[in-house]
Formats: sequence, structure tokens, C-alpha cells
Amino acid sequence: MYKSHFSSWGFKKNTIRGHLGNRTVDSSRRTRPKRRVAPVSNVQSIVPVLRRPHLLPTLGPVAFRRQEVTVHVVSTFTHGLFESKGWSHDAFTIVPTSQAVDHGAQWADLDDRFFGASVLIERSSVSEGFATLDSIFREMKPLVADNVSQPAIMVEFWPICHRIDGICRRVDDYNLMYAFLRYFRDLVGGYVGRKHPLFELLDALSYVEQRYMMPTLRLGYMKAIRCLESLIGADHAIVLNMWSNYVKYWDNQSINQEAFAANFTRLVEAAEARFGRCARETVRILHSFLYAMFYSSDDKRLAWKLAEDLVERTGSLLSITQEIKWGVETLGFAFASKVLALLSLDFGERDSFSTSLDRAIRRLKTGDRECRTRAIMLSEDLETKLAQWGKQDEVEDYKRQRLALLETL
Repeated sequence: MYKSHFSSWGFKKNTIRGHLGNRTVDSSRRTRPKRRVAPVSNVQSIVPVLRRPHLLPTLGPVAFRRQEVTVHVVSTFTHGLFESKGWSHDAFTIVPTSQAVDHGAQWADLDDRFFGASVLIERSSVSEGFATLDSIFREMKPLVADNVSQPAIMVEFWPICHRIDGICRRVDDYNLMYAFLRYFRDLVGGYVGRKHPLFELLDALSYVEQRYMMPTLRLGYMKAIRCLESLIGADHAIVLNMWSNYVKYWDNQSINQEAFAANFTRLVEAAEARFGRCARETVRILHSFLYAMFYSSDDKRLAWKLAEDLVERTGSLLSITQEIKWGVETLGFAFASKVLALLSLDFGERDSFSTSLDRAIRRLKTGDRECRTRAIMLSEDLETKLAQWGKQDEVEDYKRQRLALLETL
């Protein structure tokens, strides 16, 4: 089924083709007047100065027309949610109006599943990876039909595009990016019309040339973060989570690490006081904190401490007898286990590396499809190191288990 779906979306699996992005840019389309941006909150931004010139390119009248539209529409869309659509916030979440439903969890789940698809395509099974992509595309339809005026889209859209870029590079075919953007655009246009800001954003991006795509997405992501920062605060859980993703994939030199860690520390403490030490919201914030520190900080001891803490807080997963589900707790447990394993290598502790990954694999392989996908990923990481260490018998044992697990997908 997935072959026919992707063919209808303009993407042919296992075919290397010319890029759809090399199109003439329309410089005649006019933009709306610029919206005045609200002031930044009292909490200090973790990005006091955008030091790098390439973050703010000089946008020419033709070559960078779509980049200008992207930045403008992100601002229009994000501010409109709070100024005219009535969304509000507390310290941890964004609160919808009584007439709207927050689909943040569903969009976050789609991002997780795009990551799972990229893992399968890169490491184990192209066919299973594209089957996952097909199901994601189909599940986008009811989400778009229900309500696209969602802050969650500005949170999750950019990481999703980064996942898709990785898949495109893996299969050496960039058409999937344009298929995704145009499919999403057409869904939005069909349900809410072509004048909706999200349609304008997706339409602009769908004509960006491939060589400008990732720089344009980075500008859009930065603008989305800064807009939300001005609206809900620099120390808001969602803003900090967005920064933790941005610093890994886009620019880990763009933040003030001391302010970053201080904001996260205060937020974890506040979540513990309000929700409890092992509550889902607290685990979510601690995961973002660990993610940011592991990928953007040189303080390995802090990352180790946070990872141990996160494994301990999600340790109840080890005692559950029924099938576990992929979610905040399993995500935190899997990532913290991987961090402990990688830091063990830095500290010269091979046994701890193997123990951390083996424990996670054994737990995740009994879970749902997304859990099993992560178990496959971690198993390949473990097999690679064991092979380097000459432990071929153990490699073969894990490989047999992994291939059997792959069959269950």
C-alpha cells in the first residue's frame, strides 16, 4: 500500500531523481504588513545575541523571497494564536480556548514516529520505514481536519522536517521533503482555505530550492522559538524544549549555556513541587534538560547525573508486566539509558556501556511498535561496539534477537 501512496504523493521509493526544489521563484507576490512583536518576558533569553551572521542573511528580492515569507508567516501565525484565537498558557503548558482542542500530544507523537521511520530506513528495513511514513501521512489528515490553529504545529513541524531531511539524504532523493510539504499544504488548503497562514507557510516552503531548504527551515524554527519566547516566556517548558532540540540539530553555539541550565533547573524544581517527582510532566522536562545538556554542554558529569536521575524516575517501567506503550516515560528511559552508555565509553567503562543498553533493549523489546523500534536501534549500537571489541558470539546473539524483533514490526 505504501508504494502506491508515495507514488501518488510524487515520491518514488528507491528511485534517485532530480530534485523538485529547483523552481523559479515568484517575486511578484506581496506580503502583509509586518506585525509588531510583543516584548520579551522578564526572564533572560538564553540567546542574548545572534552572533553568527549566517543566522540572519541579507535577503535579496528574488533569491530569498521564500525565506522572507517563511519568517513573516511564522510570526503572523504564532502571534495570531494568542492575540485572536485566544490561546493562553501557564508555566508548563499552552492552554486552548474552550472551543479548541489541544493536539500537542498527537503532533509530538508524529515527530516520534518520523524518528522511528528514519531509524528503520537508515539501519534496518527500508520497507518497514516507508510503511511507517505511509501511516503517518494518513494520520495527519484527521489532525488537520479537526484544527490546524495549533501552537503544537510550530513546536513539532521543524523537527519533523529535520527528520525528513535525514531520510532524503539516506535514500539520496529529496522528493520526500517536497511530497510532505505539498501534501500537508493541500490538506490545510482543503480544510481551512488557501488564505490561512499555515497554507502560506507550507506553500512558500514547498518552492524553496533544495540548497536553501535547511537554512530556511532553521530561520523558521528560530523565528518560531523567539515568537513563543516573547509570548509565553523564556523559561517556559515548551520554549526550553524547543531550544534543546534546536541546539542539537541546528546550532549548538547559539545559546548561553549557563542561563539555559539555570532555567531548566528552576523548571524541574517547579514541576516536582506541582506535579510530583515522577510525574509525566516532570519526566518530560527532565528529559529535555538532559537532551540539551548532553548535546550542547561539555559538562559530562552533569549529563551523567541527569541521566541517572531520569532512569531512576522511570524505573517503574522495569516492573510492569503488561506491554508498555511508547510515551514520555519510555522516551525518557530509552534516551537516558543511551546517554549513560555513551558516557560510560567516555569514562572507559565498557561493562557499564553494555549493561545500560542491554537493560533498555530487554525492556523496550516487550513494548509496542515504537518501543520495539527503539530496541532495534539500541541493539545495533550495542552490536557495533561488541564487534569492535571482538565479542562475536555476543554480537550474533543480539543480531538474532534484533532480526526476530524486526519481523514483529
